[in-house]
Amino acid sequence: MVPIRAIAYHIAEIADAHRVSTLGAEAAAAAEQLKATLYVWEGDHGPGIKGAVISVGAMYETVTR
Repeated sequence: MVPIRAIAYHIAEIADAHRVSTLGAEAAAAAEQLKATLYVWEGDHGPGIKGAVISVGAMYETVTR
């Protein structure tokens, strides 16, 4: 778990640059901070969130049922 204070400003930067929701930007920032892969259900997969995650240097994977 990443304290929101540690990534709050970066969340705003990601949300603005990639036009993703605050939640999507938070997920990207947390994945970057934790050096983790973000797993996204294929139904929620989209170019915005994928681009945001890749831009911060984190890994992105889609999963099916």
